[in-house]
Amino acid sequence: MLIDSSPIGVGRDINKLIQVSQLSSVPIIVSTGFHKLSYYQPNYWLYQSTSGELAKIISDEILKDLMLDDPYPYNSKKTVIKAGMLKIGIDSSGITPTVDKLFTAIADIINRLGLVCMIHTEAGVPFNDVINWIEKHSVRPENS
Repeated sequence: MLIDSSPIGVGRDINKLIQVSQLSSVPIIVSTGFHKLSYYQPNYWLYQSTSGELAKIISDEILKDLMLDDPYPYNSKKTVIKAGMLKIGIDSSGITPTVDKLFTAIADIINRLGLVCMIHTEAGVPFNDVINWIEKHSVRPENS
């Protein structure tokens, strides 16, 4: 089994993942969520979306189907494949208002669906702020 940790909007190619899985007979778990913000252009739809809208989009990828074209989620073609992993990326900017909005959406999904989440960090991330955010927003430790 392989895990592809490329979430929404960073070049995730669902059709290629399906093809590789079928040709190799190796199951691939696909991720949903978002990477660190430096991967997204300032006009990308996540910046204008509310936390509730983001939670719905991500939840749909887990419960229903993955987007094939994720530049805009409401017009995307879908596939019957579902996401099996939840991810959020945080860079050295820490918990900005946009990251807070994403974290809020992710926390809702973690607590509602009982999922675990991979938190991608790098050097310089104020990790104590991340831990404090998780504790403050009642994300169950067994799911973070």
